[in-house]
Parts: sequence; structure tokens; C-alpha cells
Amino acid sequence: GDNSDWTWLASTRPESVAATAHWIAGKVNDDALVPYAVVDLRSEQAVGIVSYMAIEREMGTVEIGHVTWSRRMKNTPLGTEAVWLLLKNGFDHGYRRLEWKCDSMNVASRRAAERLGFSWEGRLRQRLVRKGRTRDSDMLSIIDGEWPARDAALRAWLAAENFTADGQQIKRLEAFR
Repeated sequence: GDNSDWTWLASTRPESVAATAHWIAGKVNDDALVPYAVVDLRSEQAVGIVSYMAIEREMGTVEIGHVTWSRRMKNTPLGTEAVWLLLKNGFDHGYRRLEWKCDSMNVASRRAAERLGFSWEGRLRQRLVRKGRTRDSDMLSIIDGEWPARDAALRAWLAAENFTADGQQIKRLEAFR
């Protein structure tokens, strides 16, 4: 592979199995993250990682971030299902607001969040410096009052009836809103 999938991440792509294991261990041992492995049940292979972060229990907010999907997740429902499970878990545990932040230049991440039902709220200018470049961050969220409709759409899209035998979607997620 190349480094293009790592453009927007804080780190660079690990160059070896040992470096990948070290990178994953860093996520697992980071007290500010609650990381989850994404496993493709068909192949029983780990294909991604995603985390809860910026957890503010008193305020009822949590961010979904550190999203790292392998190329094996492309054109599959795995990413949608993984984020839906995190959203469902967050709202089931009483969080009022789930957030998604991304580099303002990462159009694919923002579009993915909007497709999943997150609403764009604004841009945090000069939020941080990442890989030597000043980064503006786009802020998106789903709040508890919006969740039932978002949940229904995601469940309908993820239903087995919405996929062909070879795993292709029949209707786009937007059709269920």
C-alpha cells in the first residue's frame, strides 16, 4: 500500500508488522481513548480501528475518532456498521451528543460523517498543528433527539435485505431518510 490513507492521521503508516503492533498498543494504552477493533466476520480478519475519545461523561458528550480503515473495508458496509454500533452504544449509555471532528481538508471524512447522519456545526480555525501544517477542524455531531431517526435509517440500510448476495447495496443510505 501507499501512505495516502494516512494523510489525515496524526501518525505515519507503520512500515512493519512490529511497528503496526506498537502503533496499536499505543492506542490500547492511551487512557484518553477507548479503541475498538473492526473485524470482518466473514474472513475473521481485523480490518480497522476506531475509538471513543474526548469523553465528557458529566456533559454527556463523546467523540468518535482515530478512525483507521484498511483498504479491505472499502465498498463494504463494515465502516457504516462499526460507526452505527458506536453511536448506538453511546446513546444507549445515556450520552446526549456524539461528535465527529476531522481536518477541514479531509472532504471524504466530512462526507462520510454527513452520510452517517452527523450534522455539520462549524469550523474550529487553527485548531492544531498536524505534521507541520496548521489544521482547521470541522465539527459535526448527532444529538439524542436526532438519534431515533438516524438509527432507523442506519438499521434499514444495514439490513440483509438491502444487500445482494455478493454484498452490493440495493438502496443508498440516503433513501432511508
